[in-house]
Amino acid sequence: MKDNKYVYNLYKYNVDIERGIVDNATVLDPEDDAAFVLWGDNWRMPTMDEADALLYNKNHELSIETVNEVNCFCIKNNDGTSLLLPYSGLRNNNYYFDNYCRYWLAEIVVDDAKEPYSQNGRIIDIYEKDNQYYRIFYGIERCLGLPIRPVYHEYQKITGIILNKSTVTLSNGSSVTLTASVNEDAYYKRVNWISNNENVVTVSKDGKITAVSPGTATIIAKAKDRSGKNATCTVTVTA
Repeated sequence: MKDNKYVYNLYKYNVDIERGIVDNATVLDPEDDAAFVLWGDNWRMPTMDEADALLYNKNHELSIETVNEVNCFCIKNNDGTSLLLPYSGLRNNNYYFDNYCRYWLAEIVVDDAKEPYSQNGRIIDIYEKDNQYYRIFYGIERCLGLPIRPVYHEYQKITGIILNKSTVTLSNGSSVTLTASVNEDAYYKRVNWISNNENVVTVSKDGKITAVSPGTATIIAKAKDRSGKNATCTVTVTA
């Protein structure tokens, strides 16, 4: 407790040094993106910028259509193409709104003045009232169950990983941080850090390795984008 409020540490998507390891990540990693998890490569949830460009483009017309007995918001482009967003509905206590779309976006909210590091998820609300269409972006708790409207994106994968060190020698109890560099055009640039022998060396989510006992271990930086790319560092711990 701090100032009569519950304070918790963040292990991911953190911009506050007082909350734990800072990674400054605000876009969901593949393993946290429901579309990527469900459908695999090239599927993901849209970002706020992508949703904003779709919904506020002056060349797009927003209307309501019924398809297979399901009401949808229809976004039509002036080239004749269109995108359907089925009503998801919204229940608020004892009230239910059927002419409503609420979808998850692939971002974490870190600019909320009231809860700046709450890890709220970014959503888009679309609804109609009195023949007017409203589109609102804001954040809510990520534990809530909401639908997604995925996008297909043939993104650039990681083609190789380079570590700042390929071998390290540490005395027992000491630490050093490894960094991983990937190709600049990769869409997902983050990696998972793994130790093949945590009895000898442990590694944190930001690449900090700590010697636990004498011996040899391998630290692996593995791409998160399912490209299969990885890089290794051999660590020797002395007594």
